[in-house]
Amino acid sequence: MGFFNSMISEQNVFTVGITLIIIGFLLLIIALLFNTSAGRTRFAFVGFIGPFPIGFSNDKKLLLITVLLTLILILSFIMVQFLVRGWSH
Repeated sequence: MGFFNSMISEQNVFTVGITLIIIGFLLLIIALLFNTSAGRTRFAFVGFIGPFPIGFSNDKKLLLITVLLTLILILSFIMVQFLVRGWSH
């Protein structure tokens, strides 16, 4: 347990979070610059307001993919919490 506690600190988590946000914005900008097709644009969004999930999309398949990725991220977060804090807490 000490290995995970030393690896995951508040500063590291903050840095990783900010880095992921910046990477996301860069991917959006790159996608906008290289999207030359005049076709239909698809989007999906899944977010949380408190414990309640909210999702919307203009494409059912894309919404399903987004919901599945969100569930995987939630399960990963829970697993990290158990690894850091231990199973008994």
